[in-house]
Amino acid sequence: MFIIGSFIYVASNKANGVVGRIMQIYLLAWIIWSVYYITNNVAGIIQSEYLYQTAFFLLLFIVLPYFPIYVFWLYEKVIGIKKRELRRQNAYGSVNATYKFSTPLELGIENSLQFQVNNPTDLKIKNTWVRVIFPDSVKCTSSQVSFGTLDPMSSTTINLPFIPLSTDLSHFGYFDLYFELEKRSFTKSQLSLGKHVVVCSHFLIDSVIHDPLKFGFDSSITINLENRFPYPLTDFHVICSFQKGIDPSSEHFKMDVFDPGSFKPFNFTILPKSTGITGIGYFNIGFLLNGNQCYIGPVEFLRSELIVPDLKIRLNLPDYFYKDILATIGIVSENTSDDALVNVCFSSCFPSFLDCKLPTACVSDIAPGESRYASIDLKPNVSGKVNFGNLNISFEVNGITCQKDPIYLGTHNVV
Repeated sequence: MFIIGSFIYVASNKANGVVGRIMQIYLLAWIIWSVYYITNNVAGIIQSEYLYQTAFFLLLFIVLPYFPIYVFWLYEKVIGIKKRELRRQNAYGSVNATYKFSTPLELGIENSLQFQVNNPTDLKIKNTWVRVIFPDSVKCTSSQVSFGTLDPMSSTTINLPFIPLSTDLSHFGYFDLYFELEKRSFTKSQLSLGKHVVVCSHFLIDSVIHDPLKFGFDSSITINLENRFPYPLTDFHVICSFQKGIDPSSEHFKMDVFDPGSFKPFNFTILPKSTGITGIGYFNIGFLLNGNQCYIGPVEFLRSELIVPDLKIRLNLPDYFYKDILATIGIVSENTSDDALVNVCFSSCFPSFLDCKLPTACVSDIAPGESRYASIDLKPNVSGKVNFGNLNISFEVNGITCQKDPIYLGTHNVV
């Protein structure tokens, strides 16, 4: 069994390398010699009356020459295979690929990704290639490049062309490195291409807010665009997305062709209808460039502080509240804004232990700089500490209702 195992191992050169080939040649020479010896001495071996003498010559001329093959096989089983495996693992860890993107990365035109595969080992690597897994927003006609064979202590560089199709692109995907070493294949998978910024220096984008951003009033906005590409942009469109509480006159603009060197403004208005607006929103641009669908965005509108009408409230509360006796909460409201406020209302959902036939008081209008008085009557029906809840405040500007933050009426002692 050991003879057969060693014979097959050496004959198939599983040890590989120079020593493996030498032993393979040695085995071939041993086979030729064994056939030659047995052929020329077959008669003597068969007819010999001296069995010990025949066995001695077979041991001397056949078995003994095979002994180096057997010893080599034993060495391989005990040491050689493990040693080569460790060597391969070290080589696997050392072989690497580095990359470099062209800068800046431009939208819609061909850019370059340079790969360099480095072989810092003393072994030759073969069938080396890199496969790139780009996201959908990157166009690449051939995502796999071959580096062929790399000699020990050498490097090879290849450029891979690609086209970014969106500026809303941060992570560029991954790549796999594949190579073969001593008849075994190795793969380094999911190597990150990192995060990078795609710019569009051939397209000028600017947004302008012409009027102060005021609650209840229209503000004019212009999106200025200029095509600096040397090519026409077809199926050109702009899609706007606004924050909740902003009512735009238009959200979508479209052109069939945007010619090279041309300038185009898009004008529209927005109407703020909420006091909690912290920004206007953003817009996205899409177009076809040389047959490729490209996207720019999201591009944020310039931030502008929202001007909200200021209504100052002062409460007049009784010093004492008595059970089953009517009390009045006086409300003084002052309009410190520049706009008239109409239908100013004060309301409260009083708890059940506070009787109130009319929990709402309204003032028809308050001109800028003026004050108005309103009141709400209530009757406590329990004694002790009573939580009066909140007072809600609302008013209208140009027919749009504005809700102010409620005022806490506090906890009072009812006697």
